[in-house]
Parts: sequence; structure tokens; C-alpha cells
Amino acid sequence: MMKKCPVTGMCCCCPMGKAGSLLRMTLAILLLFMGIGKFIMGLGIFVDNTVQLFTETWFPVSVARGFLYLVPFIEVALGVLLIVGHKMKHVFLSAAGIFFMILLFGTTITGNFQGIQMNLILILMVAGAIACMCDCFGDMCGGCCDGEKGKYDHARDECCNEKGENHAGKEACCGGKGECCTGKHEHKGEKKHM
Repeated sequence: MMKKCPVTGMCCCCPMGKAGSLLRMTLAILLLFMGIGKFIMGLGIFVDNTVQLFTETWFPVSVARGFLYLVPFIEVALGVLLIVGHKMKHVFLSAAGIFFMILLFGTTITGNFQGIQMNLILILMVAGAIACMCDCFGDMCGGCCDGEKGKYDHARDECCNEKGENHAGKEACCGGKGECCTGKHEHKGEKKHM
């Protein structure tokens, strides 16, 4: 049985869930590559090169240096958690958003306009992933939602009862016949979760 998407109300494979998952995975891969790249370059080299940007600003260099040593560890940890932490994705996306805002603060202080642009794009990606978030990622398409019995209408992504009404009983679905059809295919009986 499918779970109904809490955002769109669709039984499964809703576009919101797909978009949110795509953004979340993209952020995870970016974070992993950014963090691993800093380790490959050498943590000390990364910190020494980046901390020089803070020498002519009002921000304390010692604070910047301390934070910069943590950056690759945070990036790799968030990347891994965004991939494997499906159940806690709200928390990990929020943490990634806060992390990117801190990086935006640092790049703004140094006047690094490429860094500002990149961090703004990453913050917008996090916001998009949070806005598109629903809990149906990972479910297979084509089944009735939890607690619904009947037939599945592929064209409308909903279940019909035997009278041809949708789960709310308000509209006719499956052609109002109680049989589910998409094009040439007729589906009699309940479509099971694969």
C-alpha cells in the first residue's frame, strides 16, 4: 500500500517529492565533493589560503582559522547525512542551510563575490528542497494509499472505490465506472505495492 503525500495529497511519486529529493541529493553530492576536495588539497593548505582573505577585515583571524579547520568535516558529515538520513532530512537540510548562511557571512566579510554567489545559490537550493519536501520519496508508483481500498487510477494518481468515486467520494474517477483505465490498459482490482 502507498503512503499519501502530505504536501500534494497524491498517492505516490508526486512531483514535489521528486524535486525535493533531487535537490537534497544534489546538495549532498556537492557537500561531499567540496569537503573531500579540501582533504585532498590538504587541510592546512586550505586553511592557510582561505584565512588570508580575512587578514584585511575586521573579523578576528583566529576565529576564522578555527572555523575553517571544521569546514571540511562539516561538509562531509552533512553530505553523508543528507544521503543516508532520510528520516531526519528536515533537520539535516536546516543544518545545511545554517551552514551555508555562515559561509555566506564569511564570504561577504571578505568581499569574495564568487563565494557570495555560490553560497546564495546553495541557500536557495536548500530552501527549495525544504519547500518541496514530502515523505513519499522511495515509494513505488501505482498503488492505493494506506487505508484505501479499491482500484488505482494511473491518470489521476488516486484510488477509486467500487462506485468509481475518489477517496473523498466527491468526484468520479476511473471514468466513473469503478474500473481504472489509462489508455488501452484496464486495471481491475487493487494494484499492489511492488
